[in-house]
Amino acid sequence: MKTPAWPIAASTLALIACADEPMFVADRLEVEAHREFVAVIRGVDACGGGVIQLSAAYGGFVNLTVEVDPSGHARLLDVPEQSPLALDVANPNCRKQLEVVTEAWRYRPFERDGLATKAQFAERALILPAERWRVPRRQFPAIANPDFVLITLTRSGGWIHCESERSRYYRLQIHGDGNVTITSPMPGPDAIRRQRIDPAVVENLVEQFRAADFFSFEEEYHAPITDQPRQTLTFEAGQVRASVSDYVGETVGMPLVVRDLEVAVDAAAGLEPLRCGGPDTVLQQW
Repeated sequence: MKTPAWPIAASTLALIACADEPMFVADRLEVEAHREFVAVIRGVDACGGGVIQLSAAYGGFVNLTVEVDPSGHARLLDVPEQSPLALDVANPNCRKQLEVVTEAWRYRPFERDGLATKAQFAERALILPAERWRVPRRQFPAIANPDFVLITLTRSGGWIHCESERSRYYRLQIHGDGNVTITSPMPGPDAIRRQRIDPAVVENLVEQFRAADFFSFEEEYHAPITDQPRQTLTFEAGQVRASVSDYVGETVGMPLVVRDLEVAVDAAAGLEPLRCGGPDTVLQQW
């Protein structure tokens, strides 16, 4: 088999079917279409924890050469020296941690002439520190009366571009009985909007908070950078309350499921995703 010179650009994909066959290249959009996960690597402390912490706060990425078999399972082939992060890849424990993470990745099988084939490509992944949780964890409360549930999401957009035309600044409150209030700081006829949703939608939302172990998150995940959007998510059930403040929280250990919950609250109220941060943003859940 003719082996291409690695690494190739992160936006390209080489499909290698068998010996002496030409190399097929797809653009970045095709690569993303085959990726069935968010390309994030967390907690690889053996690779240099200080470097990871610093780089994550400023959107640090690492380039990895990956091979995917015809069923879509990945394995790590190489960590190119020109990766933007100074990872200690000579450390065998670092290499092992990267291999374990990569082997959990799944892609939709790549095809050539209608047949699934092996693929090699340069993948770009966001490096993040390990998750941080409350110690000890708090048990999610039993919900005796769903009508007493109140879920609140507050957003401020920061100074970044968002694809959506709707306001990035608002407070959204969803009550257990299905009543919804959306409050904007901007004056006008839409400053306060009220609507109703099916209480079953709220029940499903409550179960998502329960499955995420919401009461075990820390109260604040704040990155030491500026001009970014801030989200505050609060869950109340009678006298019991938990809140999470997210300011680029994933870069300082916030579990990514918090972003999933933020999106789920918007979706329950019928709001489209904001999609802030530009086309190359890995974490596009908000």
